[in-house]
Amino acid sequence: MGNMSSLQEIIMPNNGLEGPIPINFCQLQFLLILDLSNNNISGSLPSCFSTGQIVYLHLSKNKLKGSLTTQFCHISSLVTLDLSDNQLSGNIPDCINMLGELSYLILKNNNIEGEIPSQLCKLQKLSLIDLSQNHLSGHIPSCLNLTPFDELYKDGSFVPNRGLSMSLSYFKNTLSIGEPVHFTTKNMQYSYKGKILSYMSGIDFSCNKLIGKIPLEIGHLSKIQVLNLSHNILAGQIPSTFSNLVQIESLDLSYNNLSGKIPPQLVELYFLSTFSVAYNNLSGEVPARIRQFATFNESCYQGNPLLCGKPMKSCSATSPPPMI
Repeated sequence: MGNMSSLQEIIMPNNGLEGPIPINFCQLQFLLILDLSNNNISGSLPSCFSTGQIVYLHLSKNKLKGSLTTQFCHISSLVTLDLSDNQLSGNIPDCINMLGELSYLILKNNNIEGEIPSQLCKLQKLSLIDLSQNHLSGHIPSCLNLTPFDELYKDGSFVPNRGLSMSLSYFKNTLSIGEPVHFTTKNMQYSYKGKILSYMSGIDFSCNKLIGKIPLEIGHLSKIQVLNLSHNILAGQIPSTFSNLVQIESLDLSYNNLSGKIPPQLVELYFLSTFSVAYNNLSGEVPARIRQFATFNESCYQGNPLLCGKPMKSCSATSPPPMI
């Protein structure tokens, strides 16, 4: 394939491909889509990828090892980077802010460690980020900014950086067909592609070792549909700013050390269909059983013995007896 210098697409998912990624792929200077997902590809990520102009890179569900080095930071044309379900290690490189076109960053289920770099906040076109099932530690950056892809390019003016040779009509065609991105929402993994994917926006940092308070600023991401911070070591209160997540459909804060009351303003989240704050240290009365919250059962709140109110035990039953 290295001799096919004008090749623009390599789409070979769901095969029995084995061995390392061929080094001669790096000679394909016009390659725009590389999808080798769900194979048995092993070895490390080729450092020569940094010389390409790839837009969609899908290498999920393989056996890739090694660290996330800086090789990807120089592919400034990347819109999708999906390396999920591999055995990659090391830190997320600080130079990731150089990926100015990146919209979909999917790194879930690897062995990535260290902190979530604040440089992610410089990615102004980020729509979907999944760092779940890793070994990340430290605090959640308060400066994260996510916007659905469709919101960014409503006027159809997307043209990647570095003067890519592909035409705008080619990009529109790949957007309408596209390679799928897998993302978990409402406790199920879905495959999003094309126009549907362009409407999606969300954060999944679940199953890590994140600490500290949930930043108030997360509540200002009014366009996200999914927020999953479950199975971490987060403490403090649930920010009342979460009432601004007016597009949210799935909110999972379970299995943390959160305390205080559940903000009653959350009943204003009209699209919320999946909700869990189970197994925290929350107390007080749960939000009024109206609107979407009328559909949430006791399992959404379990593991918080100091919570009360329907569908939990009556708050009067938890009140101390009057002093005589």
